[in-house]
Amino acid sequence: MRIGGLLIEQGALKPAELQRALDEQRHDARRLISMLVDSGSVPFDVGSRALGEQRGVPCLLTKHLVARDATCAQLVPGELGRTWGAIPIGRTSSGTLIIAARDPSPQLHTIFAQAAACKVVLVIAPASWVDALIGKEYGAPPVDEFDVDLDSALRDVRDPPPPDMDVLAPESVRLALADLDDVRVVKDPSQSGQLLAVAGARSLPSSPPTLDATRDALERATSRDEATDAAMAYVAGSWHAGLVVAIRDGRAIGYRGHGPGIGAIDTLAIELGEASTLRRAVESKRTSIHLVDSPAQRELAKRLGSMSLAAAPVVLGSKVIAAIVVGEPIQGFGETERWIGELGRLAQLLGKAYQRLLEGG
Repeated sequence: MRIGGLLIEQGALKPAELQRALDEQRHDARRLISMLVDSGSVPFDVGSRALGEQRGVPCLLTKHLVARDATCAQLVPGELGRTWGAIPIGRTSSGTLIIAARDPSPQLHTIFAQAAACKVVLVIAPASWVDALIGKEYGAPPVDEFDVDLDSALRDVRDPPPPDMDVLAPESVRLALADLDDVRVVKDPSQSGQLLAVAGARSLPSSPPTLDATRDALERATSRDEATDAAMAYVAGSWHAGLVVAIRDGRAIGYRGHGPGIGAIDTLAIELGEASTLRRAVESKRTSIHLVDSPAQRELAKRLGSMSLAAAPVVLGSKVIAAIVVGEPIQGFGETERWIGELGRLAQLLGKAYQRLLEGG
């Protein structure tokens, strides 16, 4: 049941109040429970319990906040907490570390248990409160060349591209990156867009390429098709499944992919009007591991074989024209900062290659 309907059923919210909040949410990035709790429309404990009931997990209550042990936050790296939207708040009587999270999941449990080197239990809480605790204990995230807001004014992905982007907006909706298919006129089975089982790349190396080798390959690429294949070769060596999608007309269209559940690439079309890890990456122009539950997210999860996804935007100028979306890393979810950073760098390198080729370089 949707969280708003659950609150109405419990008598904690009236239908008119819910509708007002939903109307306001169209212009507010906060989640519904965060909005309701922050505005005082719903008490913190009521909102938190509703989240716990909806997701089937324990919840954070006011009494836990009052008894919070701030020193526990330092048991995991701040970047890990900011990345996953979670923070340690104390211990149970048996010594298990309590982690307050926006989106508890088995993967998040594994990551924090490894990072803290102890038993942990996840509890859900309104996202705005988790974010506030993270900001208080870990501070603002550091900014580096691979984590920078490329355009602080978030643009609607359905906006038409500026004039110099016309080459990246072909007439065909199905082949949203037709301009990148420099040599693809008539497809044959070797040009299906899939890697591995059906090799869409011209050839895959026998051993996984390094990021440095991939950068060199992207700098040498003589076509955007070749550049995409080089990037996907790195993805295939680092993640169990991955996609390159084109961003066009409010949708993400399949362009390249690898993995056992990927299916036909040219049938993939994800609506960016629905919440998803991919949508967050496109809107923020940053690598995202934002966890949500929506039809779009479930479709991506089905294709990639994991509900925990990461997405990185491929940016030309100020326009997101593509994105790389991956599932579980081959090495598992350990060293989260490293593999998320690598994904962001890969997308940035691919964008640079596209820009160079677009300019005739």
